[in-house]
Amino acid sequence: MGPLSAASQHCRHLKEEGAISQGQARFTRADRLLQRADFLRVKQSGQNRHTRHFIISLAANEVHRPRLGVVVTKKLGKAVQRNRVKRLLREFFRLHKGVLPSADIVIIAKRQATGLTYTQVRAELAAALAVPENTGCMGD
Repeated sequence: MGPLSAASQHCRHLKEEGAISQGQARFTRADRLLQRADFLRVKQSGQNRHTRHFIISLAANEVHRPRLGVVVTKKLGKAVQRNRVKRLLREFFRLHKGVLPSADIVIIAKRQATGLTYTQVRAELAAALAVPENTGCMGD
């Protein structure tokens, strides 16, 4: 069972119940922070929340929907480990963007984040961002 299988099963269950439609829970270009200026604005003017494995910065935006920026440095390990952490963070955002605050969110991974499963990432980020436990796939 892969690290994203718990999220995939949860999402598949919601699709079968008709809670979400195909293509609704996507991570599009519009959902991402891409410009360095946006990352700097969020870091300088946003609220910071610290968890054991992540630093989360939130700042209001003009687009009135959540957008995600992920920072994973080479201190975390090789490319495979860094990419896995980024995939887990994007998966959490993709499945919960319907209940996240309408803000720009920058998540910085700490060194200990490499060994986490999706379930652990979901629990930690949900607590930090005040996301209800039983949500996912666009908040349904």
